[in-house]
Amino acid sequence: MKFWNEKKLRNDSRCFCHFLQTFQENALSLQCFSKKTLEESVLFMINTFFSILPLTISIGWLVAFTARYRKIYYAQRLLVLFFFLCSILYVAHAVYFNYQYSLFARIEAVYAFCTLAGYPLYYLYISNLTDEKPSAWHNFLVLLPSAILSVVAMFLYVLMDEETRCCFVIHEFYTHEPHGHDLSWVVKAQIYRVYVMKVLYVLQVIPACYFGYKKLKRFDEQIRNFYTDTDEKTLWPVRVLLVTLLIFACVSVTANFLGREFFIKEWWMICIPSILFSILLFSVGFVGYRQRFTAADYYKELREADERERQKGQGNKVKMNDDTKELLKAQIFDLMENQEIFRQQNFSLSDFVVRLGSNRSYVSNYINNELHLSFSDFINQYRVSHAQILMKDYGNSLTLSEIWKQSGFSSESSFYRIFKRMVGITPLAWKKQCKK
Repeated sequence: MKFWNEKKLRNDSRCFCHFLQTFQENALSLQCFSKKTLEESVLFMINTFFSILPLTISIGWLVAFTARYRKIYYAQRLLVLFFFLCSILYVAHAVYFNYQYSLFARIEAVYAFCTLAGYPLYYLYISNLTDEKPSAWHNFLVLLPSAILSVVAMFLYVLMDEETRCCFVIHEFYTHEPHGHDLSWVVKAQIYRVYVMKVLYVLQVIPACYFGYKKLKRFDEQIRNFYTDTDEKTLWPVRVLLVTLLIFACVSVTANFLGREFFIKEWWMICIPSILFSILLFSVGFVGYRQRFTAADYYKELREADERERQKGQGNKVKMNDDTKELLKAQIFDLMENQEIFRQQNFSLSDFVVRLGSNRSYVSNYINNELHLSFSDFINQYRVSHAQILMKDYGNSLTLSEIWKQSGFSSESSFYRIFKRMVGITPLAWKKQCKK
C-alpha cells in the first residue's frame, strides 16, 4: 500500500510538472501573440488615421463652405466643388492605403477624374478670384481631358471581369510586378491609360502653376497701384495662395513620380504625404474662407473712380509732354510734402487724383515709370519718414500707437511690417538707436 502511494505521488508530480511546462509554453505563446496582435492593432490604427486625415480636412472645409453657400461669392463656390472632389479623392486614397483591392478597382475611374481635375479646378478658382467677370461655361472645358480619361477607364473596367480587375489593380497600383504574357487588349489599353493619366497630370500642373502665378502677380500689382492700405485688400491671402499653389505643385509632382505604391513599403511612409497634403488642403481652405476682397470689388471701385473722373472732366487723355510732367511732379510733391495727404488713412489712387485734379493714368504712369514705385510704396515711404521724424523728435511724449496713427497707417501690424521692410529693422529697434 505504501509502495503504491509513493508510485502514485511520483506520477502526480510528473503530471504536475508537465502541466506547469505546458502552461508556461502556452502563456509565452499567448504573450507573444498578444504582443504581436497589439503591434498590429497600433499599426492599423496609425495607418487608418493618416489615410483618412486629408479626407477629414476636405470634408470639414466642404461642410464649412456649404453651410454659408448663399452668402459666399462665386470664387468660393468653386471651392465647394474643389473640396467635394477632394473628399471623393481621399475616400479613394483611404480605400487604397487600407488594401481594399476589389473596392479600389470599382472606384479607380472616379479616382482618376478627381486626381486630374484638382489643378484645373484650382486654377479656375484663382481666375475667378483675380478676374473681373466670373468664368463662363467654356472655361470649364479645362476639365474635359480629365472627364474623357475617366470615362475611358470606366468603360475598360466594365469590359473586365471581377478577377481581371483585381489582378490589374494589384499589379498596376500595388506590386508593380509584370502583368505576364498574352494580355488582352483591354488590359493593355488600361495600362496605357494609366501611363497617359500620369503624363497628363504633370502637363496640367505646369500650366496651372504658371498661369496661376501670373494672374496672382498681376492682381497683386493692381492692388498695390490703386490702394495705399493693402492689408484688407487680400495682399497677404494672395501671397499665401501663391505659395500654397507652388508647394502643392512640387509635392503633387513628386508624389505622382514616386507613385502611391512607394508610400506603402513601410508603415510610416504614409505619414509623409498625409501630413503634407493635409496642411496644404487646410491652407487652401483657410485662405479661401477668410477671403473677403476679390477682383469684383476692385473693378467695382475702379468703375466708380472712372465715373467720378468723367464727371469732373479728368478722364480726357492728351499726350503728356515734358512740361506736363514737370507740372504734375510739382503738384504731386506739393500734395505730399506741404498738404501731407499721406497722413490720411485708407485712401486710394482715385482719391489722390481727385485732390490733385489730374488724370489717373498720368499719375499712375509717373509714379510707376519715373519713380519706379507702386502707388502704395510711394505713399508708405512718406508715412515711414514721418513716423521716423515723430519717433526722433517726440519719442518720449508719443506712444508708438499714436505715432503710426498720426503717420497714416491703418493698423499697427501694417506699420510694423512696412517699416521693417523699408528700413530693415523694427520701429522699436530704430527708436532705441535714436536714443543712443
